[in-house]
Amino acid sequence: MANTNKGDVASLLEPSIRTLFTEFYDKYSQTATYKQISTVINSKSDTENYAWLTESPTMREFVDERVIKAVSENTYLLKNKTWEATLGVERSALEDDKYGQIRIRIEDLAKNVSLHKNKLVFETLISGVTQKCFDGQNFFSTTHKYQGKGVYSGSQSNLGTLTLTEANLKTTISNMAKLKSSAGEPLNVIPDTIVVPPDLEWTSKELVFSSSIGTSHSVNTLKGTLNVIVSPYITDTDSWYLLSCENVLKPIILQERCGVEFVSLGADSEEGFMRDLFMFGVRARYNAGYSYWQLAYANIPA
Repeated sequence: MANTNKGDVASLLEPSIRTLFTEFYDKYSQTATYKQISTVINSKSDTENYAWLTESPTMREFVDERVIKAVSENTYLLKNKTWEATLGVERSALEDDKYGQIRIRIEDLAKNVSLHKNKLVFETLISGVTQKCFDGQNFFSTTHKYQGKGVYSGSQSNLGTLTLTEANLKTTISNMAKLKSSAGEPLNVIPDTIVVPPDLEWTSKELVFSSSIGTSHSVNTLKGTLNVIVSPYITDTDSWYLLSCENVLKPIILQERCGVEFVSLGADSEEGFMRDLFMFGVRARYNAGYSYWQLAYANIPA
C-alpha cells in the first residue's frame, strides 16, 4: 500500500528550518553596523511624511509673549519598499539526509538578509550627494539654507573635498561645530563617528586610535574622539564621512513597515507537487532616508 502520509521527512524538517533561519538572522542582526548610524522608525502606512524635521526652538527670555516655532512647511516623503529573497531546495536533498548542507544554505540566507539593511543604510548615506533631504537640498550640499525667519541668511555646507589627514579631519570637526540655527545659535553638533571605505581603514584607525601620530610622534589629540566604521559599500576609495550619532535622531532614518517574515512552501504547494521543489522565502517592507543634514559631513576629494 502506498504511503500518502504528508508528515514525511521533508515536511517534518520545514519547522526546523524556519527555527534555524530565525536563530541565524538574530545572530547576524546583533552585529549589524547600520544601527550605529540610523534611527529605526516604525511606519504605519505606505509612505511617511517627515514634515516635523525642522529646527527645534531654543530658550529665550519671556518678555511679552511666546514666540511659536511652527512645524516646517517642507515636505519630505519616504515610501516603503518591498524586499524578498527566495531559496529553492529539492525535496530529495531534504529526504536524503543532507540536512547539514541545507543548514549551511539557510545560515547563508539569514546572513544575507540581515546584512541587507547595512547595504541599504550605507548606500543611502553615500547617495546623499545626489538625493534630497527635508530642506529641498541634496543631503550633502554646500547650499543648505537657514530654516525659518532668523537673523541669519545665506547658506551652510556639509560637503567638502578634503582628503583624510590629521589636519583635514580636525578642520571638518570644526566645520560641524560651527553650524548655526536660523537664530544664529550654535547647534552644538559634536561628531562621534567616521565612516570610511576599506581603503582608508588603517589611515582612519591610526588617526583616532594611536597615542602618537606622524613622523614626529607628537601626541595624538584625536585619540578616542571617534568611532570608526569601515563599510565595503563605499566604493569611492578616497571619500569619508563624519557623523554625529549620539542624538535623539541619527543621520539616517531606517523606516520599517513590516519586519522580516520567513515562509515556506512544501509538498502541498504547486512547486512541491509539480517540480518536487520546496521553497523557502523571506519578505519585508522598509526603506532608508535622511534626518538632519547637520548631523553628517561628507568629504569627496576630486
